Amino acid sequence: LSDEHLAKYFTSPLTIGALLILLAAAALFTFTELTALSVCFSHALRHERLPFGGMLRESLSALRRALRGKGVFSFLLFMLCTPFIQLSLSSGVFSIPLMPILRTVLKRMGTYRLAAVYVLIELLLVILLVSNSFTLHYAALTDRTLHKSAKESRRVMKGQRLRMTLMLI
Repeated sequence: LSDEHLAKYFTSPLTIGALLILLAAAALFTFTELTALSVCFSHALRHERLPFGGMLRESLSALRRALRGKGVFSFLLFMLCTPFIQLSLSSGVFSIPLMPILRTVLKRMGTYRLAAVYVLIELLLVILLVSNSFTLHYAALTDRTLHKSAKESRRVMKGQRLRMTLMLI
């Protein structure tokens, strides 16, 4: 696999299908993991013991509740955004356009505006993360759907987005 054959490889329907299946599996795992942690921390604050089976059971219950109603569409959005947001939170994400291979690609295209567009997209993803930072907590700890949990998270974070975004960067 080389840079020249990369476009051909990623446009194959088999590759696209495999990537979508991996994306769905990763989103299910991430959602289950994060809601299990939320439930675990909630029980720890109340000084209650919660065995692994209880964490998993409550997490899967939160997943079922989250998918009710409009929750399926919210979960699909969660599924699409999760890998990009995880990348945004990794160290040095805003310096990625300075990597040698990307500089070569940007030079071939004759513009560095793409680097600015990339940084802007990453900034928007961080703002999206901040706006929805309490979504999984509400989904795991209340009887709300994922859609209603996201609305409540955005309401709670209103007015704090800029400060929290700057703190994450």
